Amino acid sequence: MKTREACFRPPFLQLLLIVARPLKKEMAGEECMCIAVVIFVLVPSILLIALSFATLEPIEYALNFNAITVRDEMRVLLPARGGRALACAASVRAPRSALPLSPHPPQMSLENETYSVAGLYFLGFGHWFIRFPRTIQTIEFLATGENSLLHTRTSDGLPLTLGLSFQYRYQPQNLYNLYLAYKGEHHQVYVNTATASIATIASNYSAYTFFNDKQGIAASMQISLNDIFTKQLFASIDALQISQVELPAVFQEAILESISTKQNITRSERYKENMEVTFTTQRMVAQQEANMTVIAARGVANQKLQQANANAQMTEQTVAAEMAAYTGLSRKLTFSSAEGLDYLWWDTLQSSAGRGQADGKEFLVGLDPAAYIRGDRGTRS
Repeated sequence: MKTREACFRPPFLQLLLIVARPLKKEMAGEECMCIAVVIFVLVPSILLIALSFATLEPIEYALNFNAITVRDEMRVLLPARGGRALACAASVRAPRSALPLSPHPPQMSLENETYSVAGLYFLGFGHWFIRFPRTIQTIEFLATGENSLLHTRTSDGLPLTLGLSFQYRYQPQNLYNLYLAYKGEHHQVYVNTATASIATIASNYSAYTFFNDKQGIAASMQISLNDIFTKQLFASIDALQISQVELPAVFQEAILESISTKQNITRSERYKENMEVTFTTQRMVAQQEANMTVIAARGVANQKLQQANANAQMTEQTVAAEMAAYTGLSRKLTFSSAEGLDYLWWDTLQSSAGRGQADGKEFLVGLDPAAYIRGDRGTRS
């Protein structure tokens, strides 16, 4: 029959006694205990210490998970007045073997602190890191990717197939809540949530908008998806890209035709605007040339008018001077009117001859200058 002391021996001490019992015959008791301590205490201790360290990389976040110390609930009856017993629940930390049986399962502990500095950490035996990447993560919905294309409908009821991807990053301050909520299975939750949210957002836009404003729709999807991930999934969306939009073939052909027609209309409008500018420029050039022509004609007319006025003034002055000279000459020489006219006649002929303008003219001495001979009909005066 086992004694009360033997019932409470720890398992590793009982194993130590079993191994050391055969050695008692050949070795003293102290030597046997030393060897047993080295084999069953020192070596496991070194192994436990080595396993108590964990390394954190620069591209990781981590949570400290404790799988050794568990938390269990025990109901303790406390005496109370009136002969009744009060039941209260007490949470204690103790090794699993030392706790009485309880209908409540044990709960492993998780430290509510995010490790973000890279290095070597001493966590303790039975502790390890639950790691999360601190770099940007990508979820893709592609024909050749991990997740297939998204199928939904536009606001006007047309079937729509979308290929897109988005980038997200974890919120380090909320990793504890993320792990408690999803126990490390959050990736599929992210995919399902993104699928439902993107399909809902896509149904708010028409097919024509998808064909012409993919960038604007992608920005709206990013804002809505970031709001959901931030509030519910403890992550933030950095970017979202729509890489593929598939609409019914008939609609795409109609859209392409309408776009081509619009481009032709735009091209014609631009040509019209260019021609209007060209014609306006030509009209301005013609007006400037007309103004130049009018100004040049006015200049020539003014020049001729001024020249004529100058010539008239010179002639007037010359005639006045000659009249004054002839009058003075007639007075001094006492010419009669006829004699004065004869003098003027001969003076004019002399002046013309002196300028070379009297070629071919012959004069008869003693003949009246006013008379000339014409044929056989005689002389006329």
